[in-house]
Amino acid sequence: MTLMASFWKHMEALRSCIFRIAIAVGAITLFSFIFDIRTVQLFGVAVPLPYPDIYMTVSTRVFLQIKHDLLPPTVKLVSLTPWAAMMIQFQISLAMGIILGMPVIVYEVGRFLGPALRRRERRLILRMVVPATALFVLGVLFAYLLIIPFSISFLYDFAFAMGIEQYFSVEDFFSFVMMFMLAFGVVFELPVIMVGLSSTGLVSPDFWKEHWRWAVLLTLVFAAVITPDGTGITMFLVAVPMLVLYLTGYVISKSQNRLRAVGVLLAAVGLAAFLLAGPLALFGLLPGGPDIVSFGLHLRFASAAGAATFIIGLLLAAASFGNAGEERDSAKR
Repeated sequence: MTLMASFWKHMEALRSCIFRIAIAVGAITLFSFIFDIRTVQLFGVAVPLPYPDIYMTVSTRVFLQIKHDLLPPTVKLVSLTPWAAMMIQFQISLAMGIILGMPVIVYEVGRFLGPALRRRERRLILRMVVPATALFVLGVLFAYLLIIPFSISFLYDFAFAMGIEQYFSVEDFFSFVMMFMLAFGVVFELPVIMVGLSSTGLVSPDFWKEHWRWAVLLTLVFAAVITPDGTGITMFLVAVPMLVLYLTGYVISKSQNRLRAVGVLLAAVGLAAFLLAGPLALFGLLPGGPDIVSFGLHLRFASAAGAATFIIGLLLAAASFGNAGEERDSAKR
């Protein structure tokens, strides 16, 4: 096979890969944009079925839930253009298409790259798909349950104290929420990236330890760039999880025990969530006062989930040491 023929064969494989991804993402996006899920009674059983409705759709319900969970009751959303609401609805539909279509995306990309990778590299990618997906979801939930509610409530309390009428354009509100959710989803991938680079031999595990000062500096710069206020409080809320994840990535890259690595990762994520949410929930330091009920519930849920995740991680890590001891005894025999 000539070089040109091989090139066009790869281009055809890439075109097929992109086409199948576009079909999967497009179908979910279109469904979310024009359909709702409603229940009908069949033989006394409520059965959910798709229902066409261009106004009350799946994406509309997602937006209403986000608004209910994250927007303080003293703030009103306003639309500055006639098409703003429809564009937000489409953006939510597209985000749902990408998120729900992620298994197809990962499968098609892996299928396309598979022939060019060594067997060891293919195994490494397959092993990292589940942790990477789980960490991305954890990052999104961490932002949704803790960082975004605190940031919005904290910033708008200043305007409330000054007696200023508060409005938020729907475009800015949705962009703010999506930016933080996406940023934290990507940030929580840090341990996977570090372990992947160390496993492939591009960098040694000690590289992360030797350059920890640069990591702290870059973390603070990144946190300062994406946070909206200059007080340093929301920057702290962003920087602490990043540093915990960096430490976690280093520990896992040095460890050869999978169970221990998973335990350390879960313990680190749980500890970060509890340290940020726990004191606020325990001492009732809820911005905005008792009227912001949803934020208080989110805070307590985040602290409880963080504590539970931390305990589970410690138990897994402790179990790994027991397994390691048994393996050493078996080897001696």
